[in-house]
Amino acid sequence: MLRIGLDIHGTIDTKPKFFAIFSKRVISNNGEIHIITGSRQTPEIEQQLKDLGIQYTHFFSIADYLLSQGKEVFWKTPNDPFFSDADWNIAKANYCDRNQIDIHFDDSLEYGKYFKTLYMRII
Repeated sequence: MLRIGLDIHGTIDTKPKFFAIFSKRVISNNGEIHIITGSRQTPEIEQQLKDLGIQYTHFFSIADYLLSQGKEVFWKTPNDPFFSDADWNIAKANYCDRNQIDIHFDDSLEYGKYFKTLYMRII
């Protein structure tokens, strides 16, 4: 089974038509699409993905995960948590490793150096 990780901001939202077709085809062939993002899982984010035509089987929010782990947080606004770079930057890589993601698509150079999973940077 193919497991794909997709970031939202800077990745899906820069090539939404491609990722809409791609996500649909992966899922229709019994694969998994994991949305792996810094954003909290909210109805607004879920609607954004729906509006872009993105299908997915799993959703992982770095912010929600780090909050659930009791990591130190600084709140810039009520819906915008900030964490240490050390906790934040490795979270996607650890998720991909734990969930046996085959390839992750992202726009950040910073995250890539932590990955054991194949990492594709979208520019």
